[in-house]
Amino acid sequence: MTLLDYLMITEEAMPKYKFSCSNCTREWWQWMGINDPPPEICPHCDWPSPTKVPTLFSMKEEEIQPNQVGDKVEQAIIDSGRELKEEKKKIKSKTYDDI
Repeated sequence: MTLLDYLMITEEAMPKYKFSCSNCTREWWQWMGINDPPPEICPHCDWPSPTKVPTLFSMKEEEIQPNQVGDKVEQAIIDSGRELKEEKKKIKSKTYDDI
């Protein structure tokens, strides 16, 4: 799993989208969740229906610190180990009658 995969799964990455207004011709960037609806009006002139401009993927850099990445991955590994142990206990405690 790559760092980007991990961040997308844990919802800690947020894409940055570029929009354009056909009225005032201004362009702007906006951080949005993947499921967030697009803006309904231009923030500069209030014209309806701005257009999404195709771009490359970007991530918020401020949320990713070099030491923080390692800490988050390490914590995810620890949490997964705990969950695995709990599931093993549940499986061992079941009898054939429970199945």
